[in-house]
Amino acid sequence: MNNETRRYPGVRQFETREARLFFGRDRDIRDLYELICLEKVLVLFGKSGYGKSSLLNAGLIPKIQEEKITVVDESGEEQQASYFPIVIRMGSFMAKSNATLKTPIDKTLYELETRLDASPQTAFLDEAYKKYHWSRSLWYHFKRRQGANPVNIILIFDQFEEFFSYPTAQQLTFREELADLLYTRVPQFLRDEFKI
Repeated sequence: MNNETRRYPGVRQFETREARLFFGRDRDIRDLYELICLEKVLVLFGKSGYGKSSLLNAGLIPKIQEEKITVVDESGEEQQASYFPIVIRMGSFMAKSNATLKTPIDKTLYELETRLDASPQTAFLDEAYKKYHWSRSLWYHFKRRQGANPVNIILIFDQFEEFFSYPTAQQLTFREELADLLYTRVPQFLRDEFKI
């Protein structure tokens, strides 16, 4: 019997490609999806082995990918938009690691940059990027990938508890960058630069 015909993958979690095998959690999927549509930050927690990762991978992510939403742009016009989920696994911090992705920001930017190309419509941000040495700014890198076609990027941090194994300075920097991304429409220094 091959893996494709088995109902359960064993001790490992369901993957997104196994969504057709994942069933019985429709209400959980719907409730999570509705919360994501309403909230900027959502925390799903529970004991190990309860199926949180499987619920995300084989339930929520396929639902997010198939749904289209209507958003109102700044001019008041309605546009069709889609959600674009990006899964980030922090992994535990290892001080002596030779890995190039050592910080939470590095790991987040790597996943973003390998999944979405920069948009030509936001190229004007590059001047500020060069001027302010903005290389690790989550706000810049995410906004650079949003263009004329609205894409609502959803960051899914799986096994986020590992974030707390990172040095405090890295945690604080990541929290500040994530807060800017979530709650700052346009940073003040950019407003000054472009006279907004």
